[in-house]
Amino acid sequence: MKNTLRDRILAFDLDDPKSGLKFSQRLAQENQWSAEFTASAIEEYKRFLILCAETKHAMTPSDAVDQVWHLHLCYTDSYWNDLCRDILGFPLHHGPTKGGQTERNKFHD
Repeated sequence: MKNTLRDRILAFDLDDPKSGLKFSQRLAQENQWSAEFTASAIEEYKRFLILCAETKHAMTPSDAVDQVWHLHLCYTDSYWNDLCRDILGFPLHHGPTKGGQTERNKFHD
């Protein structure tokens, strides 16, 4: 069976089994989310990564996905090495929104 980029992204585990405080636990705590919502937001983040990889142009995430992305960026080895280098094969930079109607349009597109 072929291991596609989509398969690799969906299988990517943000929780380090050796960590006392898992990524998903920290994400839930910092955002005051339930475990169920946190799991859903992480899955949405992975779908967002698939879109970014397949379209190769800037995408605007939902607020929940942006929260996951912000925290993942803090886990530099996981983000830059495990995800960008080993799974995506390219750096995926996060730029802050410039606000305004143009950014809203980009999000809706």
